[in-house]
Amino acid sequence: MKKLILFLICAIVYSSGIVLAQENSYIGVAYLSRSKNNVMQPAKDGAPGYYGAGMERIDLIYKKDLTSRYDVQLGVQYSYHVIEVAPNVPPGTPALSYETDLHLISLPVLMGVNFWKICHLHGGPLMSVEVAGNSPIGNQTGLGLQGGIGVNIGITQSIRIFTLADFRYHSIISLGVEKAENHLIDNGLSVGVLFMLP
Repeated sequence: MKKLILFLICAIVYSSGIVLAQENSYIGVAYLSRSKNNVMQPAKDGAPGYYGAGMERIDLIYKKDLTSRYDVQLGVQYSYHVIEVAPNVPPGTPALSYETDLHLISLPVLMGVNFWKICHLHGGPLMSVEVAGNSPIGNQTGLGLQGGIGVNIGITQSIRIFTLADFRYHSIISLGVEKAENHLIDNGLSVGVLFMLP
């Protein structure tokens, strides 16, 4: 219930941001496939190993140009992660690893800088909520970071396409019921399109 309330508060804040003046504003969508993920975990004797086995992500984006150089970007991201679990077994015993998954909805607040006409750099905080899955690595609900660099090309005056290499570090500040000792990290290359709002 606490996660739901927190998520609703963030959604209200996002809604207030989206209804800002729409001049020089864009909405868009981006997709990442076959991207990489990994699990940062503390060293513990006897603990299983956790390894990223891939992820996919889709982003819904609201972007507002503050000036020709700076912009702010809000959005909603859904990501599906596969985690490989390698049990710690006694020597001589076959270790049969298995895969499990988790699903995250994330809300980034990113500041961007444009340079060299088509290049773009952005970064900022990221709030993630673990909504489903059978994750053994601990609840990844919490505050994290996102950053990236990419290329943004105007096809027409109202349509832009982009590709972006970015990373996300989840649950640096854990907001789950139990503090997460393991932290999910992902990175990949997204491709997307932005449409100027009228």
